[in-house]
Parts: sequence; structure tokens; C-alpha cells
Amino acid sequence: MKKLFILLFAFLCSVQLIADNYRIASMNVQSVVIGGKKCTVGSVFSDKDVIVWTKANEEIWVINTDSRKKLLISRSLFESKKIKNIKEFYVKINTPGTMSGGEPDWTLISAQQGFGEKRKALVIGNSNYVIENTLRAPISDAIKVANKLSALGFDVYLMLDSRKSDMDQATRIFTDRASEAEIVMFYYIGHGQQIAGETYLLPVESSVRRESDKYYCMYGPQIVARINETNAQTKLIFLDACRSEGNYQMGATQLFSMEAPVNGIVMFSTKQGDFAFDGYNDDSTPFTKAFCNNIGLENTRIEIVLSNIVHDVTKLTSNYIEKQIPNYNNSLTHEVTLNKVSISIQHNVDRNEIIENS
Repeated sequence: MKKLFILLFAFLCSVQLIADNYRIASMNVQSVVIGGKKCTVGSVFSDKDVIVWTKANEEIWVINTDSRKKLLISRSLFESKKIKNIKEFYVKINTPGTMSGGEPDWTLISAQQGFGEKRKALVIGNSNYVIENTLRAPISDAIKVANKLSALGFDVYLMLDSRKSDMDQATRIFTDRASEAEIVMFYYIGHGQQIAGETYLLPVESSVRRESDKYYCMYGPQIVARINETNAQTKLIFLDACRSEGNYQMGATQLFSMEAPVNGIVMFSTKQGDFAFDGYNDDSTPFTKAFCNNIGLENTRIEIVLSNIVHDVTKLTSNYIEKQIPNYNNSLTHEVTLNKVSISIQHNVDRNEIIENS
């Protein structure tokens, strides 16, 4: 019996020593140093090998040589998680977060204009799911959205590849810090699903195979409720995620409309029951691309911005298998323009006409 115990202990120790190997499928740089070696497309390395990032926007698609699971790793992700290799990444996302009041696993991107105290945003991008398919765009798109909002005067709290406990903690602390802001925004990019007719956002460790799995996801109306807890004059929620019901039997088939926050807007990247497309060829998702192209339009009311986003997404996906058509619910009772600029008037002598410079 003692001998059997020793053999079992030795086996378990050996399992812990076995490393997963990954092959580089593609990258946006020519090479990167991993485990002290110069690696390119096709190179194989261990999940314990330290990755040395040298450029700001480095991204690498890797494939587990055994499970064939894809993973999108980047400098931004590693820095936000404070990790050095893939092993540490999986330890991080498989370790339950705490609700002890500590700082969430996020990065603060301060406002580039003088609105920081008045404008607050929480941006979450989930790409690397433990069970669900890895998504190409959310991490890079979340960074693009965060930088765009920062330029518009928002203090942005950015979270990448977040667990449910992290998302839950972050939304609580964010709404506390944004309680006195004039404009509050929540932006999510990642997997989403309609479960029993209602909207849920999937943390990276979650997978929906049955209705009871919803308890491991973030409930959409709960996000609205927390945003409503702020005293913000304007509350904006954008969800770039699927709203399909999935391939399993549910107790209900009715799709419930998710109400907008008080004096606010909730915008979905696609209509109820439909899919939202991921990015292709290292590009943004159609919705986030349209959002970034329109959210900063000068002297443009938010209703026009939203209409432009719907138009652009529909046009961008016109050649896809099925058009993606965003929709939104609006409860605003006042005019909202995110990028107000003064207009100077000049006289063009040659054409004798007024030119508005904005």
C-alpha cells in the first residue's frame, strides 16, 4: 500500500512537471523571443517559456499541439495580467478572484481631455475562452475602444480576458467610482448568449450547454441595474456579442427586450436571436469598427451616431452569410453630444462662400 502511494505521488508530481507545447500559427511581427530563443511562425515552445515582448501591438496566434485549442496572446494581455508565460495565464484565469475589496484586474487609461472626472467608462474584451471558441478581435478591439473614449475625455477602466468574479467585482467598484460622473459608459466585446430569452455575457471560464449554466455568466439586466446606481445624467451601454439561443433545449423560447438604463441607451451589435461576427484578417468586428468610426463625430447627437452605426454594420456585413443588424433601446430625455467643438467661420474670397471649419 505504501509503495502504491509513493508511485501515485510520483506520478502526480510528474504530471505537474509536464508542460503543454504550443506552435505559432501566425503573428503580426517577424519574430519574438520565447524561452531565450528567436521564434517565428511554425516554432514550438513550452507554456512555461517566458515571452519577451518588444513592440506595443505584438500579437501571436498559437495552437496547443495536443488539444489543438487556439490562443491569442499579446503584449497588452500579458501586461494587464502581469504574467510572463502561457502557464501563468491559465493559472490566473482558473484561480477564483476575491471579493475582498482589492483593486480589480484592470488598467486605467486616463482621459486625454479635461473631462476625466465627468466621464467614466468600463471596457471589457474577452478573447481567450477556456472552453468556448477563441475570438480574434475582442482584446485588440477593447484597446481601440478604450483609446477612442480616452480621446473623447473618458477615464477608461480596461479589462482583458476576465473571469466572472472579476467582471462582477469590476462592475461594482466601477459604478461606485462613477457615481458622480455626468456620462457613464459600459462596453463589452466577447461571447454572449440568449438564455431562456434573456441576455448574458460570458466570462472566459464560462460555457453554456444548459440553462443552469447561466449562473456562471453575467446577467445583462444586472449590468443595467448597476449602471443605474450611478447618478450620471447619461448612461450608455454597448454590447458587441452574439444573442443566439444556442443548440440546446431551453425552458423558454421568448426573447425578452433588455431595457435601457434610466436616461440612457443600451445598444446591441445584433438583433435578438442572431449572431454577431468576429473580426477577420486581423480586423475589428463590424460593430466595433463602426462604433470607433462614428462615436467621435463632431457636433453630432448620439441618436445620429447610433443610426450611423446601424447603417455601417449592415453595409459591412452585406456580403456575409447573413446581414448583421444592430438595434438599441433609448430612454434619453435630453440631448447628448459626446464631441462638441466650436465652429469658426471663414470667408473664402475665391469662391465667395462660407466654409465651416470643425
